[in-house]
Amino acid sequence: MANPYDGFDAVICISLEGASEREQNMKQIAAVTGAPIEFYRACRHALGGRHGCFHSHVQVARLAYERGCENVLIFEDDVRLSPGYDPEIIRHAADFARGRTGWNMLQLGYSTLRDNTDILGPVHFMFAEKDTPHIVRYGSMLCHAYCLSRPAMRAMILAGGDHLAQPGGATAQVDAFILQIFKGGYFAVTPLQFDQKWCSASYNDSATVIGCGY
Repeated sequence: MANPYDGFDAVICISLEGASEREQNMKQIAAVTGAPIEFYRACRHALGGRHGCFHSHVQVARLAYERGCENVLIFEDDVRLSPGYDPEIIRHAADFARGRTGWNMLQLGYSTLRDNTDILGPVHFMFAEKDTPHIVRYGSMLCHAYCLSRPAMRAMILAGGDHLAQPGGATAQVDAFILQIFKGGYFAVTPLQFDQKWCSASYNDSATVIGCGY
């Protein structure tokens, strides 16, 4: 049987240099799922975790775009398989990413909240329009497991570069920024396939990630 991830042109995980526990977590996920994960090594950012995280997501989009990828599946290194994980749903998502046009972001992991104040998000998600049996038209917070189309990669590179060039560097959370720049074309896989490991240590309150070598 073909690997369910074959429809993704690249599968890239952002991982902080020296975060061996998180790297091992992702290697175990790759072993269990067959996901051909490659690591984007990141190093600590002098301005803190929010800046580094933002920069790393933009740089991964740039890397995939420059390779000529039509889509890229991006992981953060603190994911875990959700109870609803199903290789056939992954295959369905990959087929969507490869065969569909007019989309920007396909989330395989998410919160139902659009932002921290969106108390009605779960209700909106419940009634979101179904595009396929396992994909709904909805975009929400968190970017620990998501796929970008090629046009979305370009939009993220351009808008992200402008944002990083502002005095003081990036100030927005990357997940909120992504929802702002695409202005639509959001989809979410249901049930969600990847949770975040909330018990993992956070780097976001101290110097954390910035792309190295790109």
